[in-house]
Amino acid sequence: MKVAIVVFPGSNCDRDIAWAIKKISGYKPDYLWHKEKNFRNYDLIILPGGFSYGDYLRCGAIGSHSPIMNEIKKRSQKGTKIIGICNGFQILTESKLLPGSLLQNENLKFICKKIFLKVKNNNTFFSKKYKLNEIRDVLNTSPGCKVVDEHKDGGYITPAEAENKFETFISRIREDNSQDNTINLWIVSDNLLKGAALNAVEIAEALIKIK
Repeated sequence: MKVAIVVFPGSNCDRDIAWAIKKISGYKPDYLWHKEKNFRNYDLIILPGGFSYGDYLRCGAIGSHSPIMNEIKKRSQKGTKIIGICNGFQILTESKLLPGSLLQNENLKFICKKIFLKVKNNNTFFSKKYKLNEIRDVLNTSPGCKVVDEHKDGGYITPAEAENKFETFISRIREDNSQDNTINLWIVSDNLLKGAALNAVEIAEALIKIK
C-alpha cells in the first residue's frame, strides 16, 4: 500500500504518522509538500495535525487553497482514501471534502477540557471488515489501548479516572442494530496528557490493516 503524508507550513504530527505507518506496514511513506501538483498515485493520503498558516483567519481556510488540494480532490473522486487528523480534518472540511462547517467558540476564549468521544460507525473502508469480537480482540491486544469489561470491572472508565494515564480506555462495545456493520464504542483518555495526534495514531494503528 502506497501512503503519502501532506506537509503544510506548521504541520507538527507528520513524523508521528510516518512512524505509525512504517511500524504497522513495514513501508516508509512519502512526504508531499503542500505546493506540489504532480505526484505519483497513492492508495492513502494523510493530512496531519498542526497549525497551518492562515489559521488566524479560520482554521484550515488558507490550507484548503494550497495547490495540492485540487489534486487531492481529484484523487478522492477516483477512490484514493483520504485521512485528516486535527488541523488536517479542518483543511478537509474547508475544502468541502467533508460536509458541514467548523464554528468558533461563542466566547472566543481558549477552552481546555477533556472531550470524550463516542465512535458509532465502523462501516468505513478502514473498519468495515471487522466483526464485534474481532474489534474487541484487536483493541484489547493493542499497545496504548485497554478494553474495560464493565460487567466484570464494575463499570466503564470516566474522564476523571483516565486522568494522568497514558492508556486509551475503551468500553461499551456494542452492535448497533439500527445500521448494518455498525458498532458503538465508549472511548476515554487523558487527551491533555497524550495529545490528539498520539491518541488518533494508536486507534488507527489498532484498527487499520494495511496489506
